[in-house]
Amino acid sequence: MSSTDAQIQRSIFSFEAFRQYYAGQVLSLLGDGFRTLAIPLLVFRISHSALSTGISYVCKFAPFALFILVAGSLADRIGFDRIYSRLSQRRDAGMRPLTAAELKGGA
Repeated sequence: MSSTDAQIQRSIFSFEAFRQYYAGQVLSLLGDGFRTLAIPLLVFRISHSALSTGISYVCKFAPFALFILVAGSLADRIGFDRIYSRLSQRRDAGMRPLTAAELKGGA
């Protein structure tokens, strides 16, 4: 087996940078999934209203359905990396007050 064959057969997980990237993506997706479940449960815990819980789900998924086409064309023009970075920062800033309220016991 030549050295090029050995390089071809190496796993993508043998690269440290890819392992870090992959672990970050897995944790991010897990966090998004937990948030998708946790926010409506928090709304129900506060309001005891199924309607409010349903509205919180609509607030989560309606913007995606409404703006997906616009966002796709915008990402093609501006660049996905810049848009994703800024939106992630804004999402984080929006989640901080909810996290602080829950840790403080206000919910």
